[in-house]
Amino acid sequence: KALAFAGQWIGESCVLRTKEHGACYQFTVTLSVDSVTSRRWIYTCLYDPDSGRMASVNISPCTVITREADGGTTEAEEDIAAGDAEFILEDESRLIWKDMTDGEEIVFGRIMD
Repeated sequence: KALAFAGQWIGESCVLRTKEHGACYQFTVTLSVDSVTSRRWIYTCLYDPDSGRMASVNISPCTVITREADGGTTEAEEDIAAGDAEFILEDESRLIWKDMTDGEEIVFGRIMD
């Protein structure tokens, strides 16, 4: 059942890529801040078969991605803390990212290949 989380998802101003990573899963969230800046966090999660949810066990530092005028990008780590999160799969086409610190949720739809 955990494999159902794998794939690409899109939400309001966010893209989520999920892949199996050994015994855990890697959730890469990229949030568009404006037309030139994005922020990216990588959550390492474990599947809880009792609840059917993924829970974060490790979170990368925030990476700020800036698009340059020449088409290139620069990346720099920034000290923006991300709280623990749960990822909840409601059905095959709807996934929820829930921030456990403030309870904020973002809903994603699956991107079909």
